[in-house]
Amino acid sequence: MMTKRTSCRLSLLTLVALLLLGACKGRIQPKMPLDSTAVNTEGVVREPHEGFELITIQDKPSRATRDLFASYPAELIDSLLPAEGIATGINCFLIANDHITVLVDAGLGSEAGGVLLEKLAALHVRPEKIDAVLLTHFHPDHIGGLLHNGGPAFPTAHIYASVPEFEAWTQGELAARNEQVMAMLSNYAERLHLFMDGDTLMDHIVAHLAPGHTPGHTLFERGDVLIVGDMFHAAPLQTACPELCARYDMDTAQAVQSRVKWTQYARQHQLTIVGMHVALPGVVQ
Repeated sequence: MMTKRTSCRLSLLTLVALLLLGACKGRIQPKMPLDSTAVNTEGVVREPHEGFELITIQDKPSRATRDLFASYPAELIDSLLPAEGIATGINCFLIANDHITVLVDAGLGSEAGGVLLEKLAALHVRPEKIDAVLLTHFHPDHIGGLLHNGGPAFPTAHIYASVPEFEAWTQGELAARNEQVMAMLSNYAERLHLFMDGDTLMDHIVAHLAPGHTPGHTLFERGDVLIVGDMFHAAPLQTACPELCARYDMDTAQAVQSRVKWTQYARQHQLTIVGMHVALPGVVQ
């Protein structure tokens, strides 16, 4: 089933109204394929898969330390987590082939220390070459890179987000405290599309809702790869103890259910799990 798409205007009321009225019928016109001769660069991992190339781009390295699990007894976390923490990162992913170049999440943005645009340049990928940006959710380290110098960083890209995530951040208390989300939505208003759980997007990419981290947190499946967003913040710890939730998870019970469900799904279907907060090459073991 093809995704339902909603093209949105500048105001919040219009955004919500258009969501309720229906889907737009616009189609992406693919641009140039990824340059296969581009040299590898630090913080970038290129992996061929059947029908596409998956490129992991580390927007910024980081570490998961005790404060990530501050709601649990310190003695418990100290017994599970090394004193120096676990190497993680903020990752984005490119799905590319001769037909389309899709970015999954956009990182922090250069003003917050992200280097996504620099890494794309090293890959010979111009911002206008990105056909679409799929968003796992609306946290700043995933949408910040959509804006650059006060405008859209990807001037012709179509932006995709889940209906529950859109509704959560444009209505109620989340909307009242997040100007960055509204700035992002306004800058991409004419190229914003919304999808539901199980929708197939462009190039055989399937969206799966996995709420808990945020209300509309989404995973993306393409071929033998499952991009799991923020399902893991300290993967070596949370694969062994899936009931442990990072302090950023909004609904911990749902987050645990999603982590268990989709880990089992990946095993059953022999999928490689990659995540936004997993040390390079971004693969959850």
